[in-house]
Amino acid sequence: MNEILIIGIGNSLRGDDGVAETILDALMSASPAADLIVTTQLNYEHAQQMAIYRAVVFIDATVLLEPGQWTMTRLTVSQGPRNALTHLVTPGELITMCSTLYDASPTCYLLSVGACCFDQPDVLSERVSAVVPDIVRHLKESLHNSNVTLFKTHSVYSYD
Repeated sequence: MNEILIIGIGNSLRGDDGVAETILDALMSASPAADLIVTTQLNYEHAQQMAIYRAVVFIDATVLLEPGQWTMTRLTVSQGPRNALTHLVTPGELITMCSTLYDASPTCYLLSVGACCFDQPDVLSERVSAVVPDIVRHLKESLHNSNVTLFKTHSVYSYD
């Protein structure tokens, strides 16, 4: 079993909202040292899945960043980021549940990708599509080194 779980959140039928699935498809072809889950929204069962991992990375689209920008932020129990593309259950809520119910505290990150187009099924906008290889490269390098601390945090990366 791998020590890292990556959960891609989104719906490819809503254009840029499917960026997480595109990223995970690219990682899957490289046989990463991580277990991968694609889901349209988080649910409480994910807390139980998270409990057995050393680290969890959530990947999600957001309108809070410019299209083509992305950030990797470390999450804590008290954080539950909500935005215009919020999901019923937040990563912060899952972290809290994981700690409370399963006495587990994986290191958690949120990789947010700035998105803008949600009306074309299975098609990413040019700016979001252009940043996917950089994100995949970043994740592959971090996974290859099997060192979660290599995940860069609180930085904004841009397509420009």
